Order: sequence, then C-alpha cells, then structure tokens
Amino acid sequence: MIVENSNSSVLVSIIVPVYNVELYLVDCLESICRQSYKNLEIIVVNDGSIDNSLPICYEFAQKDSRIQVIDKPNGGLSDARNSGLKVCKGEYLCFIDSDDVIHQDFVSILFNSIADADICMCYFKKFYDDVIPIDQNILDVSAEEFTGDFVNQNLYDDKFDVNAITVWNKLYKKNIWKDLRFPINRLHEDEFVVHQVLDCSKSFRLVDESLYYYRVREGSITKVKNQKNILDSIEALRNRRDYYRNRGWNQQVIKTRSLERSLMLSPCVSSKTFPQWKSYGVMDILRDEISLKMKCLLLLKKTSAGLYLQFAKIKGWE
Repeated sequence: MIVENSNSSVLVSIIVPVYNVELYLVDCLESICRQSYKNLEIIVVNDGSIDNSLPICYEFAQKDSRIQVIDKPNGGLSDARNSGLKVCKGEYLCFIDSDDVIHQDFVSILFNSIADADICMCYFKKFYDDVIPIDQNILDVSAEEFTGDFVNQNLYDDKFDVNAITVWNKLYKKNIWKDLRFPINRLHEDEFVVHQVLDCSKSFRLVDESLYYYRVREGSITKVKNQKNILDSIEALRNRRDYYRNRGWNQQVIKTRSLERSLMLSPCVSSKTFPQWKSYGVMDILRDEISLKMKCLLLLKKTSAGLYLQFAKIKGWE
C-alpha cells in the first residue's frame, strides 16, 4: 500500500508556466489543487498570454490560497520556469506544463519514494484531445535507485529515454537547481539541461507508475518542426555530446552524434541555416560512427541537396 506522507509539513513547490492555454489550463490547475499531498506552493507564471489564461489563473488563486500568480511579459517557456525558480520556497519542487494533467497522488507518491535521493521520476502517458486518463487507485509502489551518472550513461535506454529527458515528470530537491537555469530563447530547453541536472544528482529514483499525463495537441511549440525547432534540438545535442566527451563516455558520444546527424537530415537544415553543415564534408561523413543508412542519406544531401529534397518529399519527410 501507499505509505502515508512521512512528513507532510515539508513544503513542495510546483512551477506552472502559462502561455495562451485557456482551453487546457482549468484541467491542469484542478489536477494540481486536488493533490492528496496538501502542503504545496503553486507558482503559476503567466508569460504574457493574450487569451483568457491570466483571468483563469487569478480565479484559481482566489479559491486556493496556495496559488501565487506571477504576471510577466512574454519571454518564453525557459524564462517563465526561471521566474518560478527565483521565488519558490519549497524544499522540493516540480514543473508541470499548463496543458498537462497529473494523477491525484503524483506529489504524494514521488515525495514518499524519493527518500534520500535528489530526484524521483515517474513515467508519463500521453492522451489526445480532451480524453484525460482516469486516475487509477495505486495500492503498491516500487522504486528503483540509480546514481545520476548511471542515468546519464544510459540516457537513451528504454528504461529512461524520453522519460528522463523531460523535466516535468519528476520531483527534485530544490538545491539541484541552485546554480542551474533553463536557456533563454531556446526550444527543447529540457534537452539543454538534462545532463547538467543528472550531473548534480548523486541519487536518482524511478517509480514504476505513470503519474503524469501529457497532452498531445496541435500547435504545441515542440510539435511544429520548423527551422528553429530543429536547430535548437541539434544545439542541445551538441552541448550534451561535448559533456559526454569531457567525461570520457564514448558510447554516449556516438549515440548522441547519431541523433544529431538524423536531425541534420531535416529538409529545413542547410549550410545557410546551420553553418556547421557546410564544414561537414564527405570524408567526415564516411568516417563518422553512424549507421550505413544514415551515411548514405547524408552523402545524398551533401552531394545534391535538390535530389535529397525530392527524395524527402517522396518519403513525406517535409
């Protein structure tokens, strides 16, 4: 059975960045306010919304004194999260995106499972449109423990992978974020900091439950595969690859490079949009530690961008 909160007096901060999500914000805030763990500080950061999001934030703040609303000019998701990090007072904290929903025991289970670890993660499940998953009664919880280095060195394994790269399905000791902030004006901001967060974590626990519900919707900033989206993702991977190289983790360098190269195959990435592509020559491609299929595709794009674009169009990659 789920253990009762061993110390319910411990304050947990929840940071919710908000931007033009009037259609989804009520679901998100209701799921936070009904958490079984009650000692919460809920910091809702309105990042210059031009829809009805801000009035919804204030409406919830009037009903629940735990909610603090920060209204600021638009600066992007990273800036909104960083604004929450500046003022949060909890001993622990978590990030919840404002179009998502959490299980009613999300905080309680992660708090009771974190023990002496620095981070506790659960799995997440996707939902589409407005069909929000129904909370299941969780009678038993198991958690595995790893070092932060182990997770970093196995980041692309099925056990971690996408779940570990995101910031929102976790509970953190606040001191993890003492010297860390999200990069401003970047998409895929989670991917820029994940290796740093894990580097600060001596102990990492994984709860074998899906407690975070991730909404799949049109218009999400990471769903639109435009030039900035792709280039920021490449830059995040380059930063991570440099970190792995400095640590001497060669297998992670190879795996990260492969992910980076696959993004370079995007039709919107060229020598004009990504100067490194111009300096990445045919011999570099042949020597690269990537799959034969990827080498062939990169060689095709390098030798004839027009022919590659035709090929990509046929494959529906545009």
